[in-house]
Amino acid sequence: MSLEIPLQKVGSFVYKAAFENGLTEHEFDHVLIGEYDGIQAIVLNTEEAEAFRWISIDQLQEELVLNPERYTPWFHMAFALVLEYLCYKS
Repeated sequence: MSLEIPLQKVGSFVYKAAFENGLTEHEFDHVLIGEYDGIQAIVLNTEEAEAFRWISIDQLQEELVLNPERYTPWFHMAFALVLEYLCYKS
């Protein structure tokens, strides 16, 4: 997204999943969080992501419950760490 903002590590996890096509993902993922001030322009790198959007934490939680298949399994795990961090920070 071309943003230069300070990031804080909120956690890590190991993710492993086998797919119907015979491939397996096995990753050690790190979850980082930062705050966007709205000043810097966001430049989408289409080699890294198709799109982005801004939604509230509450809306994202609702979407994860109502349409979990729209999100990767590792995103559910990463988001749980973000929620834990935000609750602890409050």
